[in-house]
Formats: sequence, structure tokens, C-alpha cells
Amino acid sequence: MSLYLLDTNILIDLEGAKASRPFFDDLLERESLRLGTSILCIAEFMSGARSPEGRFLRSWLKSGELEVLYLDALEIALQAAHFRKMNGFNLPDALILSTALHYKAHLLTHDIAFLKKASHFVSVSDPVS
Repeated sequence: MSLYLLDTNILIDLEGAKASRPFFDDLLERESLRLGTSILCIAEFMSGARSPEGRFLRSWLKSGELEVLYLDALEIALQAAHFRKMNGFNLPDALILSTALHYKAHLLTHDIAFLKKASHFVSVSDPVS
């Protein structure tokens, strides 16, 4: 079963049922999969969320349909430090990329610059392109 790691911008897009929604509807019909997001993405989302948006994410997490991918492995921190130092990723992106690698997840993001750089290390795509 494939695991898809949703970047913060995907969570924001899905909360509003915007451009990414057709991609996920099609994907869910075709494939048995797991959806997850990094603990960092949850913090980023919630720091900018208003009450309805926060309820959306909390509800999705409580349902068990969105897995929380924790940053509790030393390997993730060391890999993120390497990506930051050697490849110029900012720390949040380096942590998200390292999390995708650790969990062997396909990364979904709308951030084109991040997508291009991350594609050298993991399977990554933008659901609306």
C-alpha cells in the first residue's frame, strides 16, 4: 500500500476543496493508499489556521484517514541536516523531505522549487500539474 506525504500547502488546498481535490478523488478510486503528513506540516498548518480550518484538520486526524508521520528518528534529523548543508534546503523542507525518505513515501507539494529539488531524492509530484 503506497504512502503519500502531504506537504502543508496540500493540506491548505484540500481544506478548501480546491484544485487538488480531483487528483485525490481519482487516486482514491484507483489505488489502495495511505495518506500522511509530517508533524511539522501539522504545526505549520495550525499556526495559520482559523477555527474552521483547525477543526477540519483535527477531524481528519481523529478519523484515522490521515496518518501523523513523526520526526522521532535520529536518522530524519541527520538526513535533514545533510540536505540543508549540502543541497541548500531550508530546514522545514529538509525535514519534510527526510521524513518522506524515512517512511518511503511519495511526497505531494505545490511548491515547484521544492518539488524540483526534492525530485532528485524521492518520488514527488504536484497534484494539480
